[in-house]
Amino acid sequence: MNITETSKHELCKTLWLRNEPKLRKLCTYKLSSHPDEVEDVLAETALIFWTAILNGKTIEYPDSWLYSVSNNLIKKKYTEINSDKEHKVVFNEENLKFYNLSVGYDLDDIILTDENIEK
Repeated sequence: MNITETSKHELCKTLWLRNEPKLRKLCTYKLSSHPDEVEDVLAETALIFWTAILNGKTIEYPDSWLYSVSNNLIKKKYTEINSDKEHKVVFNEENLKFYNLSVGYDLDDIILTDENIEK
């Protein structure tokens, strides 16, 4: 069966509008500790879905497929968040005492310029 571009767009729109509220609830629940990530996951889910449909991918169970994509993106998001945490060092009074660093600057107030770097 040859599906026209218009009917592909209509199919995407219909399936997305039917599933978006439930996907939003899922993302809001699973990303409750990072609510600012909900829209990103939903947008990426929609993009992946629309791209798949418009490229002619056959999705036998679109509702399940969308939930699987959302869950995978949520897992990916938590992996990214945890990876970012591992690479961040917070300099506060406790850390400075622990590492015995003699720093007397408020690091947030320093504006780096070539002149400051050379000093």
